[in-house]
Amino acid sequence: MNRRRRGLSVLEVVVIIVVIVLLVALLMPAFPMAGEAARRGQCRNNLKQLGLAMHNYQDAHKVFPPGIIGRNFGPTDAEICQFVAVSSTCDNPRFSSVTALTVLLPFMDDRHTYAAYNQQLASCAMENHTAVSTVVKNYTCPTNPRNFNTISLPHYLTPPGVKPAAGPTDYVLSMGGAGLFACDTPFRINTGADPGPGLPGVMKRAAGAFNVNSSMNVDKMKDGTANTFLMGESVGGAELYLGLVGDANVEGAQRMTTASKIACDNPWSQGWISSPTGGKSHGYGSVFGATAWNAWYDSMGVMTDPANGSNWFPYPINETRLKLNRPTWARSSRPATNVVGSDGTALPSGVGSVQGFRSYHADMAQFLKGDGSVLSLSENTDAKVLVAHSTVVGKERTD
Repeated sequence: MNRRRRGLSVLEVVVIIVVIVLLVALLMPAFPMAGEAARRGQCRNNLKQLGLAMHNYQDAHKVFPPGIIGRNFGPTDAEICQFVAVSSTCDNPRFSSVTALTVLLPFMDDRHTYAAYNQQLASCAMENHTAVSTVVKNYTCPTNPRNFNTISLPHYLTPPGVKPAAGPTDYVLSMGGAGLFACDTPFRINTGADPGPGLPGVMKRAAGAFNVNSSMNVDKMKDGTANTFLMGESVGGAELYLGLVGDANVEGAQRMTTASKIACDNPWSQGWISSPTGGKSHGYGSVFGATAWNAWYDSMGVMTDPANGSNWFPYPINETRLKLNRPTWARSSRPATNVVGSDGTALPSGVGSVQGFRSYHADMAQFLKGDGSVLSLSENTDAKVLVAHSTVVGKERTD
C-alpha cells in the first residue's frame, strides 16, 4: 500500500532556516580574516622577492644598491645638497635621479620599466613619466586600501594633458635608528654631541644598512644578517603625520581633519628628499625608513634609554597604534615649527627626520632581514629592541 510522503512542517522549515543563518553568521567573520591572511602572505612574499633581488644585485655588484644616488654628494650651496629637491618644477639638474628600487627593477623581472627609465635625468623629468608612473605590484602591499593605484605628488612632470602619476612603494629601506637627515649625514661621523656635521660618534652604532650613496654588503653587517633589517613596511596613505604645517591641498591624497594632518606616500622612484619649495604643504614620504630619531649610545657602546637625558625619540611601529606616519625632511628643509615626537616631546626645529615603519596589518608590520628572511614584529615591540634589529654594527643586547 502506497503511503503519502509527509512534507516538512512549518516548524521544521523554520528550524532549518535558523540553523543555516547561525552557520552563516559563524562563518562570515572567517572570510575577511582569511582574505587578510592571504594579503599579508602576499605582502610577506613581496618582501622575500625584494630580498632575493637585493642579494642577486649584490652578487653582481659586490654591494647592495645605494639607497639614493646623490650626484656630487655633499653640501654645495649654504644648505642645499644634491639629494634635496630645490625646485618645485623639476628644472634643476641637482635632482637626484635614482633610488635602490629603481636599480632593482631588472632583478624583479621588470626590465621593461627599467629600460624606459633614463638614469641621466631626474626621476621627476617628463621623459621618465612612462617609467615612474608604472605601478610595480611587488612594491605594493595588497592590504593597503590604496590598492595598486598611482599616487600624485608635486615635482613629477607629465606631458601636456596627462595627469601627474607615480608608482608607489609600501616597502622602504632601513636607515636604522639614525633618523637624522642632513646633507652631510650619511656615514660621516663626528665626535661631538651636536647633530651636525655628520652623525655624532655616539650615534654611529645606530646607522642602518642604507643611506644616500651607501655601499653596504653582508660583510659589513657586524650584527649578522639575521639581526639586521634591509627593508620594512612603511605604507603610504591618508592616515597621517602630526605636526606638519601648511594649508595647501594635497593633490591625489585625502586630507585629514585639519591642516596639520595630511597624507603621506612614497613613490618608488623618488630620488630626493622634501624641500622648502614643496615640502611645507605636502606630505612627502621617501624610500627610507628609520626606527628612531636618533638612538644614542654611551661611551661603552651601550644603547641608552629613550629620553633619558640624551633625548632620543623612538619611532614605534604604526606610531602608537594610530597608524601615523611622518614625511622625510632634510635638515635644510624641515618646517620651522617644532614637530611632536612619538613620546609627546617636540623634536627641535631645523633638523631632519625620516619616516617610521607602518602597515595596515593588524597590530604589526613586516621586515626584510639581511639573510633574506621576513620578520613580523608587533607594534608593541620595545623601542630598544626595534632599534637593535635595524642597526648594522650595534651588537646591542635586546634582553
